[in-house]
Amino acid sequence: MNARRTGRSPVTASVLSRSIAAVPLDGAEKQELRRLLAAPTKSAGKASDLLNRFLLAEVVSGVQRSLSLNELLHQLVTLAAATLNAERATIFLYDIEHDELFARVAQAKDIDEIRIPRSSGIAGAVFDSGQSIVAHDPYSDPRFNASVDQRTGFRTESLICAPLRYREGAAIGAIEVLNKHADRFDSVDLVLLQAIADQAASALAYALALDEQRRERLQDQKLFEMTEAITVELDLDRLLTKIVETSADLADAERSTLFVHDSVTDELWSRVAVGGSVDEIRFPSTTGVAGASFTTAKVVSVPEAYSDPRFNPAIDARTGFQTRSLLCVPIIDRRGVATGVLEVINKRTGRFTGADERRQQAFGKQITSALHNAQLFTDVLALKNYADSILKSLSDGVVTLDRDFNVVGLNEAPRRILCVPQGHMIEGPADRLWGRSNPWASRVSRLRRALRGP
Repeated sequence: MNARRTGRSPVTASVLSRSIAAVPLDGAEKQELRRLLAAPTKSAGKASDLLNRFLLAEVVSGVQRSLSLNELLHQLVTLAAATLNAERATIFLYDIEHDELFARVAQAKDIDEIRIPRSSGIAGAVFDSGQSIVAHDPYSDPRFNASVDQRTGFRTESLICAPLRYREGAAIGAIEVLNKHADRFDSVDLVLLQAIADQAASALAYALALDEQRRERLQDQKLFEMTEAITVELDLDRLLTKIVETSADLADAERSTLFVHDSVTDELWSRVAVGGSVDEIRFPSTTGVAGASFTTAKVVSVPEAYSDPRFNPAIDARTGFQTRSLLCVPIIDRRGVATGVLEVINKRTGRFTGADERRQQAFGKQITSALHNAQLFTDVLALKNYADSILKSLSDGVVTLDRDFNVVGLNEAPRRILCVPQGHMIEGPADRLWGRSNPWASRVSRLRRALRGP
């Protein structure tokens, strides 16, 4: 292993402290800057002026042109790699919600997000310690995280890493530059990289906050639109399907399951896809993580499902699905009673966050009324079908009238007697069905006129 730790160089610059025109350095001035930085005790003033000009022209102007976090990250990694004459650079930013470092790396035409534990790798060591690291042979350094190379297909031969510090020295991430084209990374590279990092940190923190706000607004808008679509659905089966699809989409998760409480058996049940069919799963309301959420009426987040003793692997075994992480949110009705659990499974990126919990809770409140309405509709429809079956089985003729004595239904017997074709809808006053000459129909007609008044 050939790696060394170094503190912050004495030659650093605050761009805003001096009024210098943002004129880019030409090739000769860049070479002079490197020469002066290599001997900081000589001509320190001129070195500082050149460094400030470089930062103003390359970093600050680039930051001002960048409108989004992705654009800013691309601008800065391109600049860092070019300035240090290296193959590529990567910026890792701290995600406080997940306690992870993440980087966005260009892969083909897409942006791939890579996440590592906060203290993982050389970037994690720099982030935790606030000290820069130069590693000439990363694979011999026990701190090096080779999984990033494995995922991107890139081979790291050497690297230099500096912390990204925000106000009052608070770290927001780390910037790595990989594989210097000629020679090794040296102290001058470290000075230049730290200067770039110091000037970029504030802009990155601001862009990161704006990016988070933008994603929150989009998610809130999506929640509103999806909730609006769900509240008008009265078919229970279609509603259950929409709920689980929406829940998974809101949390960017692989799957979601809605468990409904059966008060008669004190079980939680759900309809899940098994093979090519839909299967109903039931278990005691106290079983599993869903049972824990239901019985306590509290949100339960489990980052590692099989490490939690409450997790019930029997459902995975039955469905063939592999649960890695899950978030359970109780469904509370208007009386404050838990009626079910919404379980979101396997977040695609990182872990479930507090924002995911809040959004699922808000969604849960909305679906309570939708489920209630759909259940009422199902019950009324079942009662109507039952009444229709009773009427159909009667040998006597039954004609149903509304309060205005209009025909709204009849069973098979009067259809045969009155020669009404099967499937033909009978609407309008009763006397149209029997004819005005029918004495009973005439009495009905007179009664209807009397009730309506003059």
